Amino acid sequence: MALKMIKVFCPANELELAMIKSLFEAEGIEYFVQNDHYGVLTGTPSVGSYAAAVPAQASLELGGLCALTICTVSALWYSLVALVFSLDRARKAFQRFRARIERAAGAVFVFLGVRLAVTD
Repeated sequence: MALKMIKVFCPANELELAMIKSLFEAEGIEYFVQNDHYGVLTGTPSVGSYAAAVPAQASLELGGLCALTICTVSALWYSLVALVFSLDRARKAFQRFRARIERAAGAVFVFLGVRLAVTD
């Protein structure tokens, strides 16, 4: 009989994915990650293309722990970003390179859009 899996998390980046995977592994929880290492194989960014899952028969406590962990990791990450950008030095550095950062991000989005439009 195949083990039924349920979707529990879609991380925003590879760091979040790595943290969730390490928590599952530390507790001996069986999991599957959809599109894991996909970006390595295709040469494209893979951020946001993951879905972590745990067995459907996982306990309610485990589901609650997963939700709490996900919220905590996200809150810590965004708090760190807010803290860094609250520093004058970081804000000034970002402002100095803002145009370049925005141009690079725009180029990446155009490239991904064109690639999406021309691939099957």
